[in-house]
Amino acid sequence: MSATVRRPHSFRSTSSRRYGKRLTARRRVTHIQEVGALVPDQGAAGPEIPASWRGDASESAWRCCCEDEAAMTDEQLRHLTRAIALAAAAREHGNHPFGSLLVDGDANIVLEAENTVVTGRDCTAHAELNLVRAAVSQFEPEHLAACTLYTSTEPCAMCAGAIFWSGIGRVVFALSSATLGELVDDPTGAWTLAVSCRDVFEHGGRAVDVQGPLIEDQARLVHEGFWASA
Repeated sequence: MSATVRRPHSFRSTSSRRYGKRLTARRRVTHIQEVGALVPDQGAAGPEIPASWRGDASESAWRCCCEDEAAMTDEQLRHLTRAIALAAAAREHGNHPFGSLLVDGDANIVLEAENTVVTGRDCTAHAELNLVRAAVSQFEPEHLAACTLYTSTEPCAMCAGAIFWSGIGRVVFALSSATLGELVDDPTGAWTLAVSCRDVFEHGGRAVDVQGPLIEDQARLVHEGFWASA
């Protein structure tokens, strides 16, 4: 699958050189749905969260209920809800239910990514890693330092390492890895790498700001019924 990629004009491409020519294309979000495919988003609304995965909660409860609501801004809530919608889209596309997006220093969504481990036959194609690979090929380090990666579930150790090396300055996640561990059926523990992203970042030479978990009750809905059959 191939597609024309339109990048935000406020960034410079680094796909062939470390610092490329400044682009003047109209701002569009780059959406990563399949391995090797970067496609423009399909509108501001983005992927929808299937109603069957929202439980009995009302729309207002879906958007407003969280354990730490007082500490969360409307912007964070909006971006986390989008990340969960991307996770739902990944599940619909036959992959694992995880989604991520990158927000620049001006609060613009500049990249989106879904998990593609199944369709891409790549066990490393987590949503965050797909996002990081695209980000470092397109944007300058100083821009990434001002960016925030929003993700539906706490980054695993592999993805946290990639985020650290990319230079992205901040991570906000909805569902914690501990809660995910309660949802995944792994009786032997052979497929569990129980390391929090904070533990990874704390061993790094630069600070990465982390906030989460937030809206866990909503974030876990996209996982319901998935891991028992995975």
